[in-house]
Amino acid sequence: RISEGSGLNGTYASHILLRPGTHAVKLPNQLSSRVCAPANCALATVVNALDMARLPRYGANKSAVVQGVGLLGIYAVAWLRKRVGMDSVFCLDTDAERLKTAKRFGGIPLLVTGDDQDVLERSSTIREM
Repeated sequence: RISEGSGLNGTYASHILLRPGTHAVKLPNQLSSRVCAPANCALATVVNALDMARLPRYGANKSAVVQGVGLLGIYAVAWLRKRVGMDSVFCLDTDAERLKTAKRFGGIPLLVTGDDQDVLERSSTIREM
């Protein structure tokens, strides 16, 4: 039922119901849906998750770890480096290609292989920096 907040409000709907108070932004025509759609969902998720005004104070710590560098992880790396001001953002993933992308956004790539020695080496690398 629409009155209960369900229906016509999902990502894959052909139409949506904009409720009073819903914020909408008109995008310039030169921006493609391919660029804007992920920003609407994935970037909005990261921005809210890393809202420093709502998070517990992270103190003097200037490093962070992002586990998994798919689209959300890449946005998190960029946000932590450029908006939050982290000096080091360690990126953990099992996919070497994703880690290359994370590096382009300022992340420090750490390939996860799953063995016990790998865990110890990753932990040591992160703690030493």
